[in-house]
Amino acid sequence: MIYFITNCPYHLEYYTKNICPDVTVLPDNDSTFKLFKNWAAKRSFEQESNNDCKYIGYDVESNGLDAWMNSTILKVLGDQHTQFLFHTPYCTFRKYIRYAQQFFRFLGHNIKFDLKFTLTEDATALSYVYDTMIAEQRLYMKSGIGFALSDLFQRYLNVYPEQSDKSIREEFIGCDVHKFKVLPRHIYYTIGDIDKLFHIKNRQIHHLNRYKMVNLLSRIEFPLIPIIAEAEVEGWDFDKEGWLKVYDKNKADRFELECKMDEEVRRLRDTKFKNEPDKSVYLKGGKWDNKRIHNPEYDLFNDDGTVNSLNLFGEPMKTNTYLGSKAKTTVKIKDSPNNINYSSDTQILELFGRLEEPVMDSSENLLIPQFKKNGKLNRDYSYTTKEEYFILYKSMLPNSIMIPFIDMLLDHRSLSTAISTFGANVINKINPITGKLHSIYRQAAADTGRMQSGGGKKEPDKINAQNIPSKASWAKAMRNCFIAPEGWSIGTHDYSGAELIVMSSLSKDMKLLEISKGDMHSYVAQACWRNIYAYRAKNKKKQLEHLKTKGNGLSNKDSIKDCNDAINDLILLSQSYIVNKLTEGGKVRTDFKPMTFKEKFVSLQLN
Repeated sequence: MIYFITNCPYHLEYYTKNICPDVTVLPDNDSTFKLFKNWAAKRSFEQESNNDCKYIGYDVESNGLDAWMNSTILKVLGDQHTQFLFHTPYCTFRKYIRYAQQFFRFLGHNIKFDLKFTLTEDATALSYVYDTMIAEQRLYMKSGIGFALSDLFQRYLNVYPEQSDKSIREEFIGCDVHKFKVLPRHIYYTIGDIDKLFHIKNRQIHHLNRYKMVNLLSRIEFPLIPIIAEAEVEGWDFDKEGWLKVYDKNKADRFELECKMDEEVRRLRDTKFKNEPDKSVYLKGGKWDNKRIHNPEYDLFNDDGTVNSLNLFGEPMKTNTYLGSKAKTTVKIKDSPNNINYSSDTQILELFGRLEEPVMDSSENLLIPQFKKNGKLNRDYSYTTKEEYFILYKSMLPNSIMIPFIDMLLDHRSLSTAISTFGANVINKINPITGKLHSIYRQAAADTGRMQSGGGKKEPDKINAQNIPSKASWAKAMRNCFIAPEGWSIGTHDYSGAELIVMSSLSKDMKLLEISKGDMHSYVAQACWRNIYAYRAKNKKKQLEHLKTKGNGLSNKDSIKDCNDAINDLILLSQSYIVNKLTEGGKVRTDFKPMTFKEKFVSLQLN
């Protein structure tokens, strides 16, 4: 039986005509509230008599995802047989939900979403819940299967209810909740989830018992859901002026650092090729020697592709709109187009190659970047400029002349991250109703089981609260912009190495338990050490297979050009081997002379 509760005259008249025989329309009054209380008491007594944990299904339909910016249209409470559907713009739902929480735990799918609207609209915090999505994510973590409600319907019940048609759900999006006409299809769509959830829950509990995961869900995951919901609704007080000061300082510091890097590049060029002016010609003129000048006009553009100018709706304009571009991807403006772009991997590799200094490839080999005849970088080898490889580079070549430049490059990347990811665009994410920054937390979505944060593409106005840096020179000032309410403090709390200790305890392995009392990292490093060499050998084999393919082609009377290309690849590989062997003491041999064609041909015959 479905009870549709509303005080809207149109809907009262519409459903009184018995259009839907299983839907009874009721006004929101004392008589209806008494009916609900009697049903709740009876339901509670029946479950208690059967020694069942008392549950009631709960679901919400709204015109958007944000619990502050959007409003609900329908809320439903019920079980497999009876559902009370509340037309929330035209009834007082608060008294019903508060009465129900005295007797029941609330059952839902992704119930955190429903709890947030209960907090903002009904000022009611629900503490005891069962979430079929969280249970499924924990049961089948990293399995690759879907966790949407429709996936669970098919997996557990072997059905795909018509009520799960998402095209009906889309009719709610962006509507005016006071003018929206609730048709029979909307009613059946909303209550369609409730009766199936009880069957799914019972099947899940069977699996949770089988895998001994009941305590994990009942004592950790489910109690955490209302806490996360409240945290998302509460948000962060935010010092906007302080944040912009840090942002402006980071931009100024980056420009100053880029000027120093320009000077360092010219110093390296003039020092390295002091007696070989013909080699320095590739590093002269143009971007290598242009003086870097700050143009205030570029301050209009942000690194994320937005403009510090508002459109007619008071929102930051995109560069595409500002420039009148029809490009599908966001146009990003380069603030110094006539200078070296230190954010470009290609230009960094070009610099190392022209200076005849090695960089690392993904197999941790040291290679001097090579160029094609047209002067472009040869990408046949997987050169990398990732931070972790530069850190390894510094340990392998502590006396390299490139160390000061690498240090500045890593600082430049840190500042660029601060400007692009944590720049003025964060200000645009402040909620206009609360005046705070809000985030989204996903407690069981990651393959590792760790918490995730950020709204992603669905809710881009929700920040990622987990990737705000803590170690950079500017990080402390940035973190201080998140303000605790009066009488409260913001703290960081973490158990050191908790995962290893938990695994050791659960395994009941006496050796692991003994190791856990000391330095576990040493044992793990020792056990993994030989895998490093296996990894390098595997990647080296891939390189040799690449050359073998070329070598096979040479036996088929290929052209001299193919012959030269194959031999050059072999020479480059041998150079990387020699460079790796001669890194002791920080000295690298770079005086390789190109072979003549005769030498190459003799070498090919010998091989």
